[in-house]
Amino acid sequence: MRLSYSRQRKSFSAFEAWSFARALLSQGAASFRNAQEIVFGVGAEERVLGEKNAGEFADMLRRAAEIRCSHGSRHHALWRMHSERWLESIFTCRCKEWITGRVSTGIIGGEFQRFGYFPGRELSPDPPLLLLVAPALHIHPATDTLLRYISPEIDWTFMGIDERWRDGVRVIFRKHADRQSEGRSQGLPA
Repeated sequence: MRLSYSRQRKSFSAFEAWSFARALLSQGAASFRNAQEIVFGVGAEERVLGEKNAGEFADMLRRAAEIRCSHGSRHHALWRMHSERWLESIFTCRCKEWITGRVSTGIIGGEFQRFGYFPGRELSPDPPLLLLVAPALHIHPATDTLLRYISPEIDWTFMGIDERWRDGVRVIFRKHADRQSEGRSQGLPA
């Protein structure tokens, strides 16, 4: 399990990108001061974390660990929830294994390093690489039209993956900028 906190969303994520809690600022009942609180749960079941419901929070995390994984119950709403984020988390975590990241320093002129981004890493002078990933049977019909509008300076790869991507990502086909589609059933490390 990978635990992460998003400052933009003020949320805690784990269990394959399921946002299970949020940090909020709330107005105190008898004052104008803000108080921090943690809210957990899903939808109408959200509640403020406190001493009285800490056990419920622990139970929710245990259930999520059992359900929100590749071998969890496919019929449970929690397993099906936010599948796009789940797929994104797989690629974000494992992207380094599959490709080398690239940022166009020629276009940006070294601004990333000057502003403290990517400390201790040397950025490639190659143009950026754009990865588009979707389950092969769920590709939007307008995808090919969209791909024609991407700037020719940007190297892109579109991957259609097996519908059972939660069990391990397997590439069914790839399309590249200015190249023919490649291969069938190319597996990526799970």
